[in-house]
Amino acid sequence: MLHTRLSFVSSAAFVLASVIALTAADSAVAAPRQAPGGASQESAPAVQLERDKDYGTAVAVTVKADAAAKAYIEERGWTIGRNGTPESGFLIFIGTGPIVEGKPADFHIRRAQAFEEAMLRAKQKLVQLLAAEVSTSLKFEYSQGTPPLDEIAKAESVTPSEPGALAKLNAILNHEIDKELEKRNIDPSLQSPEEKAKAEKAAQDAARTILSTTEFSDATTIVAEHAVSGLQAFRTFESVTSKGSGQIAVVAIHSRKTEELQRALLGLGSAPSGAPKQNVAQWAKEQGPSVLLYTHGVQVRTNEHGELVLVGFGQASPIGKSERHLAVATAQASVEAMKNLRRFMGSLVRSAQVDTMATRVKDFADDTSEFKNESQFRESITSVAESLKMPGAPAVFDWEFQHPQSDRVTVGAVHVWSVSEALAANDLRDRLRQASVPQGGDGISGKRGPSGTQPKQPAASGKSSAGQGAEGETP
Repeated sequence: MLHTRLSFVSSAAFVLASVIALTAADSAVAAPRQAPGGASQESAPAVQLERDKDYGTAVAVTVKADAAAKAYIEERGWTIGRNGTPESGFLIFIGTGPIVEGKPADFHIRRAQAFEEAMLRAKQKLVQLLAAEVSTSLKFEYSQGTPPLDEIAKAESVTPSEPGALAKLNAILNHEIDKELEKRNIDPSLQSPEEKAKAEKAAQDAARTILSTTEFSDATTIVAEHAVSGLQAFRTFESVTSKGSGQIAVVAIHSRKTEELQRALLGLGSAPSGAPKQNVAQWAKEQGPSVLLYTHGVQVRTNEHGELVLVGFGQASPIGKSERHLAVATAQASVEAMKNLRRFMGSLVRSAQVDTMATRVKDFADDTSEFKNESQFRESITSVAESLKMPGAPAVFDWEFQHPQSDRVTVGAVHVWSVSEALAANDLRDRLRQASVPQGGDGISGKRGPSGTQPKQPAASGKSSAGQGAEGETP
């Protein structure tokens, strides 16, 4: 029997969709960033961009997700485990999680849980690589003969947790009694006291005598506890049946670059850099909702300035169709993205697996035997991440899409966290702290200058109205 318990600190957030792939090009010019409302900002100097050859997002599959993930790794010429040298290579782990069958209304929750389990299992493999402790115990016991009934009863009273040997023997005797009655064409339910006594005597003589008992047990325990960070969900795969059940698989990668970026965001070093690529918001827009729907967790990408950044993805579904429900779901998707960014930064992962193979075989004098399997597997995985200040991780893109297996729309949010944005947020926070007066005060009320007249307010007409506010200056 498999018992799996997964514990998470925060609340947790896919087949039949096409992958939107960008045509690879050697170079391109960064498009101007869009200000809120769609107004273009002043164009920055042209930057030569290197297009990604692989976008590390999700892919729709027609086979099980874990098989598709393995095939993807093979196509890239990679292997599970270490690829390259310890200095410049990277580690690959595949984690899977089941999408359990349920109602369409809670499909997004079942998908989110499947990804969380898949990512947690990838972390489990990493922590076992780092700090696995393995213990085993093996036991073999053989005995012959059947102990007297009084000894069985005595053993029963001393060790009540053991299987009821006396009850089993009584059941055997009762079974033999019924067999004797059937031989004599007597209905066991209509037996008289005399007939019962005769049958019981015959059953005692014919009762199976235990010739030997063999007990075997083999237990293995694997425990591991370690801090895990810098593990990105490089690519996710999803396969779902028509009943809404299926599987999510994640190809998780840990490298020196992800480790260095994680340390830089903690203020422990400089951020790694590379060749300038695409603006992340524009990249997300070009991927489109049909690909982002199948993209989860955190990825490490290079922006238009050549800076390595973290990209967090989150999803949620509204409980209804109102605009308020949609807005709340969008906020939940943002929380999911921030949660994923936080978990990338590090969590204490504890893993415990206990696998016990236990069997008992009894051989009887009538050449029959009784086999009992008492094997069991137990597993527990927990991940704990304490509070961490994370300035400079804004949402840069959000989307909506109708999953084929859901009865409601799915909304998503894409957050980007970089060292440069974190430092800029720190500077802004300091300036606002100096200028803001949340405690109140005189402000400008003590100053004197020319008085002005207040503009006349228009009278309320009782009619509906609409309009647009003035656009601010280009920042």
